Amino acid sequence: MQVNVGDILTSCAVLVALVTWWVTYQQARRSERVTRTAEVIANLSISEPLAEATYQVTRLINNGERVLYRSLDESTERHLVKILDYYEYMCDLYESGVLSRATIASLRGNLMARTYDACEDYILETRRRQGRQVYAAFERFVQALPGRADLKPAAFRLPHFRPR
Repeated sequence: MQVNVGDILTSCAVLVALVTWWVTYQQARRSERVTRTAEVIANLSISEPLAEATYQVTRLINNGERVLYRSLDESTERHLVKILDYYEYMCDLYESGVLSRATIASLRGNLMARTYDACEDYILETRRRQGRQVYAAFERFVQALPGRADLKPAAFRLPHFRPR
């Protein structure tokens, strides 16, 4: 079997085309993930019920209040559950490879961490009462944020998730 220079050049051209396509494809996926993430986060301001819930929960957090299960009135709990459910939704989408971790962390990470810290007792009591791991994806995401390594229990020392 004899290989000529033309065959080698053709093979190289095909390989370069494939690599170029792959890199472009990955960049487009990354860009779409960032765009989707920004849209999901923007929904917290655009959707009136979510915007109101965000305002009410942020007000509690900025007042330095810890959210305790037994001390919540019905209205505050409704707002809190909306926000915790939405954060859980975002974190589930991140874990599924749909949203960008870096974008969530840069646009919302600090507030998510402060929300988790203020609501941890509420979350743990809700888990105890419901007998299931509610808000687990939210907890994993917050525990994996930079600067929280010293706060992570061993169960949350997970390898960095790389979306598909």
